[in-house]
Amino acid sequence: MIYFSINGVDFQADPVFNNLAPGTYTITIANTLGCTRSTSTTINTPTDQPALPAVTSPVNYCLNQTATPLAASGNNLLWYNSLSGGTGQSTPPTPLTSSAGTTSYYVSQTINGCESNRAEIIVQVTDFDLDEIEGIDTICLSGNTFAILSNSFVGGTWSSSNPAVATISTGGMVTAVAAGTTTITYAATSGGCPASVSMDVTVNDLSLSLDGPLAPVNAGTSVILNASAIEPFIVTSWLPINLFTDQSLTSQTIIASSSELIKVIGVSTYGCIDTAQFELVVIPQDEELYIPNAFSPNHDGINDVFRPYGNSIIMVETTIFNQWGEKIFSGKGLPGGWDGLHKGKLQPSGVYVYVLKITLQSGRVETKRSC
Repeated sequence: MIYFSINGVDFQADPVFNNLAPGTYTITIANTLGCTRSTSTTINTPTDQPALPAVTSPVNYCLNQTATPLAASGNNLLWYNSLSGGTGQSTPPTPLTSSAGTTSYYVSQTINGCESNRAEIIVQVTDFDLDEIEGIDTICLSGNTFAILSNSFVGGTWSSSNPAVATISTGGMVTAVAAGTTTITYAATSGGCPASVSMDVTVNDLSLSLDGPLAPVNAGTSVILNASAIEPFIVTSWLPINLFTDQSLTSQTIIASSSELIKVIGVSTYGCIDTAQFELVVIPQDEELYIPNAFSPNHDGINDVFRPYGNSIIMVETTIFNQWGEKIFSGKGLPGGWDGLHKGKLQPSGVYVYVLKITLQSGRVETKRSC
């Protein structure tokens, strides 16, 4: 059995002595055989208790961010999970960031055998997520060319991955530039934690075509006009409006009476608008003449021969000169015309001079020259 004394006279089996005043005490340990051993210890006054270690608080992390061990300035630091009680650890803890929330850690320092009170370090883990971007994700090059995007979090920044397709303003207005797809991103920071959300925006384009007869037609001829596009569309109007009783048809049949610049306007499923036009050339029923200012002798069966057009032509004498004044073609006949060949070779694209001597049914002879 072991006994303890702080005055060398009174011994007790309990090694704990409570409510001792500050001072130096001699602690004597004795056994039942009378053997003793002594040592001294000092109890400091409360004013000798060390100050709190210096800490930085709060310490902020983002969710799942890599954390580093906590730090404090002091001597013989001990780390705790609570303000009081528990056993201190000399190794500083590394905060967990796998879940959002606030956690308190505590640290003390010990000087001359006296431990200070515990300083608190608050660790805040922030989970910052942005809501999805709101707004339409399809716009057009013409018609519906803008879109307004928004996010519930205020203060972020917008960007476009491909400004050549669409740009976006600081206020979230997307403007179409060219057909294609771009990724619009909204990025923001809260509590030092960054987050971003993205959405793809597609820019569509409606490209209408309007087809009709490639060569001039005689007055009174039935003419078919066809509007077409790769994208689904509907026709909203035809011009001149007086020629078309049904404005919604994609194919129209009219009786040619005079030359007209015909236009068709369409809109796609996505609100894209386009206009196509076709120049209908009509030869009047009198002795008026039409002479084209270009032709394409590529043997595709369309506009391959340069010749005049008219209802009353009975004979044409054609003479063609190149840009150096050399005569390269001369012919006579009906309907007459030049196929672009000289000495069996197709002539290069360019400007040529013509002289046409045209005999009409009335016997009148018209001579037409290019300028």
